[in-house]
Amino acid sequence: MEKNAKLPNLFICGAAKAGTSSLWYLLGQHPDIFMPEDELVKEPCYFSNLVGITDEKEYLKIFANADNQKYIGEASTAYLTDPGSPQRLYDFNPNAKIIIMLRNPIQRAYSLYNWMTQDGYEYARTFEEALAKETQRQNKKIPNFFEPQYYYNYMYFSSGLYHEQVSRYLELFGHNVFIGLFEDFIKEPREFLNNLWQFLEISPCDDLQEEAKNPSRKVVHTYISFAMRRITKFKDSVSRYLDRNYQIKLYNTKEGRDFLLNLVTTQQKPKPIKLDTYKRLREKYKDEYEKIESNLKLNLDAWRKIDEKFIHRN
Repeated sequence: MEKNAKLPNLFICGAAKAGTSSLWYLLGQHPDIFMPEDELVKEPCYFSNLVGITDEKEYLKIFANADNQKYIGEASTAYLTDPGSPQRLYDFNPNAKIIIMLRNPIQRAYSLYNWMTQDGYEYARTFEEALAKETQRQNKKIPNFFEPQYYYNYMYFSSGLYHEQVSRYLELFGHNVFIGLFEDFIKEPREFLNNLWQFLEISPCDDLQEEAKNPSRKVVHTYISFAMRRITKFKDSVSRYLDRNYQIKLYNTKEGRDFLLNLVTTQQKPKPIKLDTYKRLREKYKDEYEKIESNLKLNLDAWRKIDEKFIHRN
C-alpha cells in the first residue's frame, strides 16, 4: 500500500438493481463523504476476484481527489454476491462501514435481466429463458464471449438468495453493517437517509438533489442489443469512427455508453413479468423470506405486499 494513499472506508456492497446507484449519487453530495464522481468508475470491484480493477495503484487513483472527508467510499455490487469479497474487505479494513441494499428478489431479478439485455450482456430473449439457463451457466467459465458480464449477474434467481450473502458480512463486520430495504428508500427517502446518517455518525444533510439512476428501458430486440455490445469489442476501428464522425468517444465515457444504449432501446418500460413466472419465483423464495426475517431480523411485509399486489392485479 502506498504511503499517504487515501483509502476507502465505506462500501456500498449491493445488491445490484436495488437502488445502489441512486444511493451512491446521494451520498456523494454529503460534505463528510467522498464518492468518485465518474459514474463509470463507481464500481471498481477491486475486492472481487471475479471482475473489476486488479491493480492497486489504479484502484487508489479513484480516490485521489478526496479531501478530509470522514468517509471515502465506492459502490461495487459484486461485493455482495462474490463469496470472497467480505474477507478481502475485512483484511483491507476491519473497521470499514458496509452498506447493503436489498430489494424484493423477484422484482430485482427481473430488473437485473432488463438491465443486462438493454446493455447487451444477455442474449436470452425472455426472462424465462434466462432463468432456465441459470443451472447450465453455473458450471461455465464466465465471462466468455456469449456471457461477457460478471458471473453472478447471470444468476438471476440465486443472486437473490440474500441470507447467506448478508450473513458473510455480519459475521465479519458486525455492527458496522447497515442493511436497508430498497422499498423503504423509495417510499420514505428522508427517513431512510436519517437512519443512514445515524449509522455513519454524521450530521443530516437535507440539501440533496435526487436523481433516478439506471432506469429500466425497453429493448428493441435482445439480439440487436447483444450484437451491439459485441461490436464495441472492435475498440480501435469503431471508436475512431465514432469520434471522427460524431465527436463522441465510444469507450470509457458516459456519453459513449448512452449513445449505444439509445440505439437499441426505447423510453418505454419493459413489459411486466408473466404471472406464472412470478408465482413460481414467489414459491421458490418462500423459505428465503423466512430465513431473512428470522435470522437477519428484517421485516419483509413490504415485499409480501408487492407480491400480493402483483398477483391480484394480474
